[in-house]
Amino acid sequence: MRKVVDSRTLDLFSVPVQSTIPGALNLNLEVPGMLSLAIKDSGMDRDVIAFQMSRLTGDHISEDMLNAWTAKSKTQWRFPLQYLAAFEVATGTHLVSHHMAEKCGGTFLIGADVLQARLGKRLSQKKQLEEEIRDLQKRISGAV
Repeated sequence: MRKVVDSRTLDLFSVPVQSTIPGALNLNLEVPGMLSLAIKDSGMDRDVIAFQMSRLTGDHISEDMLNAWTAKSKTQWRFPLQYLAAFEVATGTHLVSHHMAEKCGGTFLIGADVLQARLGKRLSQKKQLEEEIRDLQKRISGAV
């Protein structure tokens, strides 16, 4: 049986690297594609997503606006950042946030992943403290 590679799921333990290549952070063509992919992955109609975004933000967001934001040909229409949270809640995806975090050299964690990362950090700190305590105890014993 052939193993299917999931290119959309990020490796939680990979270390992201911030891009410093000139022009690499120009996302004019990437954002519409990511929005389109998130809409497709959600399985929802665009009018439903627009309605949910309107409800969540209190602003009027239409299906036509979503269409303009996802059309690579409409360069004068840019997706407003203030709508990202509502878009991701409405679509049930975090594709755009994951991508943006990677571009900045970070990662985007949600839910239990946040707690797992925090636990890992605390366990690492605990190990370092225990090593430091042992070292101090040895130094104290040797000084007496």
